[in-house]
Amino acid sequence: MAEFVQTKIRRILQLICLVFFTQHLYAQSNLWPEMFIAPDSSQAEPDDSYLNLSNEFSYYKELRNNFHLDYLKSRDNAILRQICEHSLLLYDDNTYQQYIDLTGSVEWGNLSFLNSDLGFDYEPKISYKRRLEGSILRSNLNAGPYLRVKPLKIPVKIEAGVTAASNDRLPGGLSSQPLKSYHADAGVYGGAEIGDTLRPIANLPLFVNLQLFGKTIEGAGSGLVMGNLLFQHQLQTGDSLYIYGADTLLNGKDIEFLYEETPWRINHSVQGAAGLKAKERRLGIVPAAFYSYRLSTTEYPSSENLIDIKKSSHTVNMQLATTDRYFFDYQGGLELTWDYEDHYFRDKSEVSDDLKGYNDHRSDLASSDHLLRINFPKNIAVEYELHAFKDSRKYSDSLNENETDYIRTRHHWGLRIDSVAGISSEIYGEYAKTYLYYFRKRNSQHSKIVDDYRAGLNVSFFRNRFRIDEKFFIDAEVTDYKFKYSTNLPPYSRRLSSTLNASWLMHKNVEIASSWIQKYNDRGHWYGRDYFDSTEVDFNSFYAIDSKTDDYAILFYTRFLFENWSANTGVTYRNIIQKNYDSRTDSYIKDNRKGYTIEPNMKFSIMLGFLNIQGKIGHIIFSRNNYLMQAGNKWDLYLKLDAAF
Repeated sequence: MAEFVQTKIRRILQLICLVFFTQHLYAQSNLWPEMFIAPDSSQAEPDDSYLNLSNEFSYYKELRNNFHLDYLKSRDNAILRQICEHSLLLYDDNTYQQYIDLTGSVEWGNLSFLNSDLGFDYEPKISYKRRLEGSILRSNLNAGPYLRVKPLKIPVKIEAGVTAASNDRLPGGLSSQPLKSYHADAGVYGGAEIGDTLRPIANLPLFVNLQLFGKTIEGAGSGLVMGNLLFQHQLQTGDSLYIYGADTLLNGKDIEFLYEETPWRINHSVQGAAGLKAKERRLGIVPAAFYSYRLSTTEYPSSENLIDIKKSSHTVNMQLATTDRYFFDYQGGLELTWDYEDHYFRDKSEVSDDLKGYNDHRSDLASSDHLLRINFPKNIAVEYELHAFKDSRKYSDSLNENETDYIRTRHHWGLRIDSVAGISSEIYGEYAKTYLYYFRKRNSQHSKIVDDYRAGLNVSFFRNRFRIDEKFFIDAEVTDYKFKYSTNLPPYSRRLSSTLNASWLMHKNVEIASSWIQKYNDRGHWYGRDYFDSTEVDFNSFYAIDSKTDDYAILFYTRFLFENWSANTGVTYRNIIQKNYDSRTDSYIKDNRKGYTIEPNMKFSIMLGFLNIQGKIGHIIFSRNNYLMQAGNKWDLYLKLDAAF
């Protein structure tokens, strides 16, 4: 199967899933969604000739080398683009892999026919892996012409071509088989694109893009239709209106590298959204709101065993932010989402009725994020953040035991002092509470509450040519089960971290610096009074530590900074000491698998006109505690060259 065809389909499917899930799990409710942000229309393909070369080499445990060439030749109305990618990963003499990509294109522009552009794309790619048990050679060749025209000032691109792919498993190397034993499958592809993702249509605030793509190889084929639009309009009141829509349909089969047809599948995703962002009013606040609907389905029409899934989602979001007219800054938002997931939404007669609704569920999600910063004179500010999230999941089938309420809140308090008498500092505290409750009896033993605490201090002092930075924090994670049993004690952990950096600019071109990094953490379980028989009157709750870890590092280095070159040379010492509790001796025993490392290294950068060189030379000396005097060594080498003509 043509690799670029598979890549297009995979990227679209991944994008559908990524946007669907990350919108609820990671996005903050007080941020304006990216789907309403217009693309940067200033981006354009360069029309000047250039040649860019780069090679990146590294060696640590294995050897890696990546070569990249990007060549563009522009002359009159003709443009030649050639890319060369070569990567090598070498484990040992008999185990390595290589990849070559020679993608390129030739284009003749500004033709008399509708001011069109005529071009030819070609994409030859080869992947080779060699192991002791045999080798695998995969190759793809895709080639065909394309035409770009602009009827009614609307860009249109049409493409078509042939594709061939091979997948050969070899008992030995490339020369172990005669040439006639290598084979490939052939097919065709075609597609069209209407609109431009970077430029509006006919100078209107409307971005439209429609893509159609189809391919077939060895009797298996698939088609893809994908479109999206974004409309932005400023109303007479000064408010801004946003309308967004997207639709993606993938229908058909593919051939895997092992020449097995995938089942016939239909993936369909549609989304619609509308938003309104108000202009600043007299009160100095900017409200905004949007609504979004999403529907996605996956069907396997010819398979009775594979699961058909339908997902739908409604989202309502409201936001509020202040402008810079006040002594404080505020940004907040509230988002409500209703998700529904239906498995086997198409009736399949061979599927058991007990399975059809087993995983069907509804999720009610709510998230709210708030940031308040109060600014005082002399660069002093107080900050407070509140983040809250809830996911309530209910299943249609009473046999499913995974119904949950997940609630998490996080508070952050901070005091910042910037550049007062050469000192900048931040004192902060954080508290987070996670509540997980299972409704059904079978999983109720997993219901728990987790409390996270953190306190930290960041200080920076700068005077003349001397600078000191310290970052320090301590935190703890405390778990408490809703149903308490002495056989299931909750975990408990603590951590301390300190990073101290100091530097002295001896000369305008020479700087001496050092760092001390100290980390400590322990893990164990909480022997709480509530987890044991209440008749034990003399029992006192305590924290039993199972393991302790000290991890510290010391760095000394010197920087040389000149106009055309720079270097950073020094040494790093790191030691990890871990102790585990031993019940037989009632003591903590050192883990002999841990040890120290010493790494002298030098990093450098050289700029010579069109040539830029970056590199690192490091020699790692390490130990295992039982063999401190028999230190091993590892080289850490890195070299990157970039040339632009």
